[in-house]
Amino acid sequence: MRGRAYVFHAMVGVVGSLMFLILSQSVFAQSSLRCKTLNRGEHTVFLTDSLVIDPKSIVLDPNLEFSFDTKDQKLRIATPSDQHIEVCYRVIPLPRRKVYAHKSKSLYDSTASFSERPTINNYVYQKEELFSTPEIYKTGSLSRGVTFGNSQSLNVNSVFNFQMDGKLSDNLNIRADITDQNVPFQPEGNTQQLREFDNITFEIYNENLSLKAGDVVLTNGNSNFLRHYKNVQGGQFDVNYNINEKLKARSSLAIAAAKGQFADVTVAAIEGLQGPYQLPGPDGQRFIVVLANSEQVFLDGKPLTRGYSHDYIIDYNLGEITFNPTIQITQFSRIRVTYEYSDQNYSRSVVNARQEISTPKSNFHFEYYREKDNENKPLAFLLTDADKTLMSQAGDEQLPVPIEGGNETEFSAHLVLYEKKDTLDLDGNIQEIYVYSRDSTQQLYKVSFSNVGSGSGSYELLINDINGRVYQWVSPTGGINQGSYEAVRFIPAPNSKQLMVLGAETKLTKHIKTYGEVAFSNQDLNLYSPIGNHDNQDAAYKVGLLMEQLPLEIMPKSQFSASIDFEHDGADFKPIDRYRSIEYDRDWSYSPQSDTFRTADNIFNSSVLLQRDFQNMVSGRFSLRKKESAIDGFQHEVEMRKNFGSVKLSGRHFYLKNENLRENSEWRRWHGEIFMDRFFVVPGYKIEQDENEVRLVANDSLYRSAMNFTAHQFYLRNNDSLNINYRLDYIVREDRNVQNGFLLPYSKSKTLSTNTSAHLNKTNRLDLTFTYRQVDYQEAFSYLEDENSILGRLNWQGGLWDGHIRTDLSYATSSSREILREFIYIEVAAGEGTHTWRDLNGDGVQDLTEFFEAINFDERTYIRVFVPTTDFVNAFHTVFIFSVNSQMPKKWKNNGGLTEVLSKISNRSSVNINKKNTNDDFNLRFNPFELDIANADMIFVRDALRTVFFYNRSGRGFGGDVGYLVNHSKQLISRGIESRANREYSFNLRFHLSQELTVTGGYKRSEKENASQFQENRNYLILAKELLPGLIWQPANNIRFSSAYRLATKSNVQVADGGENSKIHEMVFESRWSNGVKNALNANFRIADIAFEGDLTNAASYELLEALQPGTNYSWQFNYSQKLISGLQMNLGYEGRKSVDRPVIHMGRMQVTALF
Repeated sequence: MRGRAYVFHAMVGVVGSLMFLILSQSVFAQSSLRCKTLNRGEHTVFLTDSLVIDPKSIVLDPNLEFSFDTKDQKLRIATPSDQHIEVCYRVIPLPRRKVYAHKSKSLYDSTASFSERPTINNYVYQKEELFSTPEIYKTGSLSRGVTFGNSQSLNVNSVFNFQMDGKLSDNLNIRADITDQNVPFQPEGNTQQLREFDNITFEIYNENLSLKAGDVVLTNGNSNFLRHYKNVQGGQFDVNYNINEKLKARSSLAIAAAKGQFADVTVAAIEGLQGPYQLPGPDGQRFIVVLANSEQVFLDGKPLTRGYSHDYIIDYNLGEITFNPTIQITQFSRIRVTYEYSDQNYSRSVVNARQEISTPKSNFHFEYYREKDNENKPLAFLLTDADKTLMSQAGDEQLPVPIEGGNETEFSAHLVLYEKKDTLDLDGNIQEIYVYSRDSTQQLYKVSFSNVGSGSGSYELLINDINGRVYQWVSPTGGINQGSYEAVRFIPAPNSKQLMVLGAETKLTKHIKTYGEVAFSNQDLNLYSPIGNHDNQDAAYKVGLLMEQLPLEIMPKSQFSASIDFEHDGADFKPIDRYRSIEYDRDWSYSPQSDTFRTADNIFNSSVLLQRDFQNMVSGRFSLRKKESAIDGFQHEVEMRKNFGSVKLSGRHFYLKNENLRENSEWRRWHGEIFMDRFFVVPGYKIEQDENEVRLVANDSLYRSAMNFTAHQFYLRNNDSLNINYRLDYIVREDRNVQNGFLLPYSKSKTLSTNTSAHLNKTNRLDLTFTYRQVDYQEAFSYLEDENSILGRLNWQGGLWDGHIRTDLSYATSSSREILREFIYIEVAAGEGTHTWRDLNGDGVQDLTEFFEAINFDERTYIRVFVPTTDFVNAFHTVFIFSVNSQMPKKWKNNGGLTEVLSKISNRSSVNINKKNTNDDFNLRFNPFELDIANADMIFVRDALRTVFFYNRSGRGFGGDVGYLVNHSKQLISRGIESRANREYSFNLRFHLSQELTVTGGYKRSEKENASQFQENRNYLILAKELLPGLIWQPANNIRFSSAYRLATKSNVQVADGGENSKIHEMVFESRWSNGVKNALNANFRIADIAFEGDLTNAASYELLEALQPGTNYSWQFNYSQKLISGLQMNLGYEGRKSVDRPVIHMGRMQVTALF
């Protein structure tokens, strides 16, 4: 506790000192700061004149990706913005093309010759590339390699990163973005822009032509009924052309294979809980993998933006979404998410064709879209003729179809296998069941189990240490099943979707036009079966008249707009994706999911708008809707905005009346706002009422209410003349709910929130978001516990002391939850994994206790995959991130004495803390440094503290560094808690005896702890001490030899009397030779003699022996790189390892890299 308190007070002191320096920053401000502005749509700007730019000082919108070319001093924005962009940077007061040399080159770091530098000829950059294309900008590389050895199979690896943009001819352009990596995960969804691991986009285009290939996103044209957004792999061709002088046309054709399936789901919100929320599958799947960048998230009908600095982050691999502290989630929040997920049961083709023709007064469009499964090509399973017959008999209603889950297979040590056996149940009946088996002499089965609900299955999940899920049969009692799982697999039938639309619009006058569209749908839910095909096809149409911005003679400064339209949807009309607004049906008090009858839908809409400008307008809308027994009602909405000088008023009223055979619904919504924009502080007031009542027709009793509340909001905000943005809100809301046929007070909530964004000075920016919400449940619902929630975030980016200190701080707190997870290990190609399996007990079974983080490259053959469960633990979440880089002023070097010594000191420090705990104690909840890992309330921890002080970091002579590293991790697993801790102290020195000889020395002390509640044989606490002397001889700039000795003593202190320990004597010899950038040779040889005492079959021994064996161990490595031609490089590698009583391990690598 004393150590944590010391760290906490030290960090508070550091942060406090830095904040103090901010206030005095203006005293030290220099004229080296420059700022420039990019206009809308620009993606390149030339930053400076003749001075050198410090690339690390460039500051602009953190949401934008950019690159800076030091050669031509140009900054390039990856995606041009539709707003003006301010770019600020600092210049070094030195002419760009003048060479300065205070000392001879020989006095600099002798290793500098080994860093690759671009060749400079007359100050013209010569790019290393396989082939030159002056008109096409390209960058990237293509690497192809093979890895082979006597302990692994042949492995082919490939990495391709390529970006290209330029001209093929005067009227034809090309661009490409190709990323292909062997990564078994999807990218993290914590940024607005994603860098995908596997993505191919290729396009040839000009102003009239576009040909795309690879990973393409298909979007709809100008259609009312046909809406889609699909990630596919294939090709798309678009062309614009003139039929004659008056007729212009555009044609488009896309043929591709689908990458996933579309889903539109509702997520149930929990009061004060930011997440993570698991996204459910559309067919009840509990766990899905979301396709990266395919999701759209809506909160209360409004779209949100992905990214840590925006609204939410998403884990695509686990299908989990978490809302940031800038977004408040309450029990009344409406969360809708549309996404594509990776489940592909059949090969699925996509065809999209579009034709548009326009004249000066008219536009015509045709579009066809089809998605179709290939019923003869299932991807993840095999269907027998009996399975197909079963599906053909199911029709469209009884889907998905359960099929036998067991398939015969050969024995494999890496799979969970079963054999069939007959047994007697508790009722005396003979049952044929699956039993887990490792007997290779028996007929074995690979079995898929499905969760069919508690009490409906014959199997239960067995908790053990086997790598994978093992299910055990449980006997029925009295003919009633007792399990939750069944040995079946639910298979969806192959289906197809088709939609064709024809539409036109014509201008009757300059301000009036008429339009219409007809759509034909064809959807077959089961291509195996003709049963139920009578409802596959139907049609819809929509016609309307639109008047836009018609000037009025009686009101010369105002414009009048109006519209009227009618839509008919056939009873069996089925769109591809949702084509109306996200909450359209909700506003009619209608739930399509609960409507079991397919009926025709008729909708009439009309609207008027009188507008002078944005702040002075009045509008009205009226709608009628008839959907047989589900909807028979009308809506009207009126909105008004009016300016009275500095006082601004706005109001909106909505009314719905809907009747059907079962229930009647009325809905009133009213919103009003007034504020005064006259002073530097803008006061305002809002009132919002939402009253929905649904009554049963049978007895006119109040049945339910979708929403019923009154809210008063008071706020203060800045006006547009201030450089600081702030807003303070206070909201009082009273909610009502239905109980026993009466509408009663449900809760009263009070919410206080503030948002502030300020540039404190030219180098410091502060952003603050804070929300406090209090919910008091009223008398009729007093059995519910009152709730309080706090969430907030503080971000500070600063540069102090003329840039000698750079800081970045982020602190966030919220209410969250931790999902109980299970984990398994999956085999991947050698070198691409993170873990290794060692059969410690020799039984051939992969136990979870036999997997370790791999040290040797050839043993990295497994990845650890966490599998979420449906169990959660609510917790308070705290995140703290702080980094500081400091460098004493270089100019002190010329002063001599103590200041010259201090000028050589620099520091890099960082703190990253992410924790969740279940205790609402103030210190535990809000103090990020309260990290008692042993505390049972702390259910998740991931923290890292690192600080290193350097002396004379890159200079010659005497230098060194002192470092401290500590990190913890604690994970909530379904079977208990698993935690790790690592603490390390290091001290390194170097001294140049001469221009050729350098002596190095180091000392390291470390503690490594592993604790598991469910795997006690993996518990250990290893203390280690290491002594690291070394010698470097560099007779020439391109030759370097080094030798080092390591003496390490390690002991597992959890074993009495130090009965588990090791002592390692290791000699390392390394050499390097290079011929500029043409070729290079590296070689090293290691001898490690290990004295070991302890048990070789536990996890501690793997750490004590460092993945080696007791006795003398040898390892060697050779790497050779050769530049074949300009832009083409070859790399050859060979590694070997020999331990006592173990065969020699050989591994070779060969790789060719082409630079673009």
